[in-house]
Parts: sequence; C-alpha cells; structure tokens
Amino acid sequence: MLPVFDPPVYISKVATMRRIQHHVSHGYHHFNSGIVPAMKAISLASKFAANYGVDRTTNQRYRDRAKGLSSVKVFFYPKANSLDLYWFLLATDGSADSPIFKLEKMKDTRLKDQRLHWNNEYEISRHNPKGQEKPSYSWQITAENWKAWQARIKKAATSRDTSLMRQAWWSLYRTPGFALIRKQVGQLTVQCRKEWRRNQKDSEFPGELMRLYYVTPKTDDQQLLSQLVYRAEKERVLWFGSDYPDVKTCVQG
Repeated sequence: MLPVFDPPVYISKVATMRRIQHHVSHGYHHFNSGIVPAMKAISLASKFAANYGVDRTTNQRYRDRAKGLSSVKVFFYPKANSLDLYWFLLATDGSADSPIFKLEKMKDTRLKDQRLHWNNEYEISRHNPKGQEKPSYSWQITAENWKAWQARIKKAATSRDTSLMRQAWWSLYRTPGFALIRKQVGQLTVQCRKEWRRNQKDSEFPGELMRLYYVTPKTDDQQLLSQLVYRAEKERVLWFGSDYPDVKTCVQG
C-alpha cells in the first residue's frame, strides 16, 4: 500500500493559477493534466508522490536536478458545480531516466500547440514584456474563449436589455488580472464601447468605470486535499470550509 500524500490546495482559483504560472516561469515547462473524482484524489496524489516525488523537499529537488533528474510538482483545484478536481503535473527538464517521462504523456507548454490550459478558458503563453530581455510567461484568454467573448459583446450591444452589457462588462473585470489577460480585457472593453455606439447610437453606455487589478505575489491560504474530499463526501455546497475534524488552514509564503 502506498504512503498517503495529502497535499495542500489553494483556496483561490487565481492563487492556483498564479502558482502554476510561477513554476512554469521557473523551468517547469513540461506538464500533464486531467480531472479526478474527489473520492480518488488522495489515491492519485499518493501515486504521484510514489512515482514522481511530488512530495520531495526543496533540498531533495536540488539534488535531483543536480543529477539530471526532473523535478515534479502537483496542483489540485476543485471543478465548479461538480465533485471532481482538476490536477496539474508540472516537471522541469530532465533525463530520459526521469520516471515522469517514462510513465506520463507530457506536453511542453513552450510550444504553441501544447500550451497548458485552464478549463479551455485560459492558457499559459510565452511573451516578451517591454524592457525585458528574457521572455516571460502569463495566462491569456484562449482563442475559443475570445470568440465567445466577442459573440457575447455583440449580442449585448444589439439588445434592448441593457443589463446584458452591464453583466458582460462586470464579468470582464472579474477575470484574473494576469499581464496578457489585462491586455486582452482592455481590447474587449474597447470593443464593448465600439459595438454599443454602433448599435445604440446616442444611448448612454451602461458599463460603470471599473478597474482590473494586477495579480501580485502574496501569501495564500490553503487547505489539505483530504479536507476537500471530506466535504465532498458530506455533499457540502462549498468545497472549502472549517467543518473538517481538526481543520488547520495551511499558509505558504
């Protein structure tokens, strides 16, 4: 029987995305991902720990990489309106002897056709920020999601129901404020106003002045994966809470 690995899970979607982006930016370019039922999540995490060392300490990871072996991290996050969780395996470059490359069908997020996706809404893309020599990584809206936004904006702009545009406008400013997403949101808000003027003529634009905040490094609250599994077993409405026996919210800087 495998030793139990009970990893912490960030209680925020944006925090999870930020941590994934951070690791991709620091060499964890290879990935695999999927969805697992909550009741099987601990078993999967324990398998990842046994096979790939996702539970290894920082010092152990340094030694592995010095030997040419890949370092592997795992992230979990609940899928909305379900009893499933997303999982993401991230790995650094390593020799062919690295177990992760023997047992998993890994992709390389540096390649355009293999980008790491979040529920087909967002993807990690490499870009060159102004004033920086080295390329960077950021989440951006996927092409599929971009088309959906354009269709939503056009529908809202041609409707007599002004609440549709207000809702679309509000939703745009609720997207995660990563660098490339901020740029895309700026383009979509311009389209909102342009489509509104074209279709509604002199009617006042219903969207209020809002601000999309940057995603910045900070300490994020976490709860153990077993706590989420417990709440799923009890069919709780919310994934995160404090009704698990001996709950301790973990904090990682």
